[in-house]
Amino acid sequence: MIPGIESTLTMRLAQRSLDASVLRQQALASNIANAETPGYKRLDVARDFADRLKTAVQRGGAKEALPAPRLGEDSQARAQRADGNTVDLENELLQMNKNQVDHEYLTQLIGSSFKSLKMAITGRSSF
Repeated sequence: MIPGIESTLTMRLAQRSLDASVLRQQALASNIANAETPGYKRLDVARDFADRLKTAVQRGGAKEALPAPRLGEDSQARAQRADGNTVDLENELLQMNKNQVDHEYLTQLIGSSFKSLKMAITGRSSF
């Protein structure tokens, strides 16, 4: 990325949120793949990620202060079967659809920022 562009708080927030969306998609895929695995525990982006991100922004949003998303076991998920598996397939599919919408929004936001920059540099919207 061009130095300076990624340093805006909005762009860095979008990048971190997009990182979380990609990580969540991986977790959802893993959860769906293991829906029949005895004892499998549902994974998701750590529940405190949004709070940690909000706190970092409130403290000024210093580049190194924005937390990276991380995966963890979903402690609120309850066993769906007698074997202890905590994956609810219907919920996973719903979450996957929601995550897809979030991902599309974030990619459009980032793309729009670059289109605006391109327009400012070239004076036109396409080459």
